Amino acid sequence: MGVPVEEPRRFGWAPFWAAATVFSVAAALYFSGRERQVAQDALRLQDRLRDQAIELARLHQAFAILDHPGAITVFFGEERSASSTVFANPQGVLLIAHNLPPLPAGKAFEMWVIPKGARPVPSGMFRAGAERSAMHVSRQRCDPGDTVEVTMENEAGAGQPAHPPLVSAIMPAAAR
Repeated sequence: MGVPVEEPRRFGWAPFWAAATVFSVAAALYFSGRERQVAQDALRLQDRLRDQAIELARLHQAFAILDHPGAITVFFGEERSASSTVFANPQGVLLIAHNLPPLPAGKAFEMWVIPKGARPVPSGMFRAGAERSAMHVSRQRCDPGDTVEVTMENEAGAGQPAHPPLVSAIMPAAAR
């Protein structure tokens, strides 16, 4: 009897191909998930950058109003209720409000410039922060003798004030 001769084992690629396929699918799933996360992070950063650019433009407008040599300043309201400081010149109006009441759902504050002897002109919607204070800038011209008011309106705004003013002031004739 002879010694049995073992047939040489052949090397098969099937296990390596299976492992490579599993690894490729896992890597594709991982990297597609990471790509989605990076894209979402980029969108959030883009939104933040846009919001900061808007805020910077508002501050630039506010300083332009404050820096104007003919700026009129008026303080109105009471210490415990809504109160505001208004700075106005032909370039626009800067309103700094304090102690604003909480807003019900669907409501926002609206500023009005009422030229002497004319109808109110809507001058923008705004909301107060958690501390119930707000800064609002409008490009609406405001001259001595004009009235600046703030009302609570529907979020969409109104063509004319629909509610009584929370704060109201007539701009004085001379700069203070």
